[in-house]
Amino acid sequence: MSSQANPPEEQKESTILQNYDITKAAHPGACLFSVLFKAVSVFSYMVLMKLFDSQIPIIVTLLSASLDFWINKNVSGRVLVGLRWWSEFKDDGQEIWVFECKVDESKNNAIDSNIFWGSQIVFTIAWVAIIISNIMTFGFFKISINAFVLVMVVTNLLAYYRCSRAQQDRVKKYVTKKATEAAVQAAKNQIMKGSPI
Repeated sequence: MSSQANPPEEQKESTILQNYDITKAAHPGACLFSVLFKAVSVFSYMVLMKLFDSQIPIIVTLLSASLDFWINKNVSGRVLVGLRWWSEFKDDGQEIWVFECKVDESKNNAIDSNIFWGSQIVFTIAWVAIIISNIMTFGFFKISINAFVLVMVVTNLLAYYRCSRAQQDRVKKYVTKKATEAAVQAAKNQIMKGSPI
């Protein structure tokens, strides 16, 4: 019986899963807590609020979102990706934001980095979708809860993005690549139509 190689789709899926294998992370505990409180806040908001008609799901949502903000700001960012940020006040009362980054982010454990950035992005998108859903259904009370959580997750995401030269470089390369592809496609379309560019 001959063994066949995995089809490309299975290999791609396997590779994606390997990029998030917490058992191979350098800091599995920090990875777990980087995702845990985000997941608890979404779960308590989406499921517990439908199951229980009380204030407990709201408290659980806000408390877990606050714990997530603190843990990601003060522990996960530093441990998993070598980034820190904070704000200070000058003597004149002006607030300044301070961003710190490891000298060489390429030495970060790839799985730690994937879990950190993936959870930041996925849960930010989730809360944006939740708030849009509540705006569409006129759930004004729920919008206030969503806004509170969204401010925290967006603050962490943007602050860490500002810290990370590697993430900024990746975004710039991605935007440049997509702009180049769009320009090439537009030129091809113009050529195919037979009209001058």
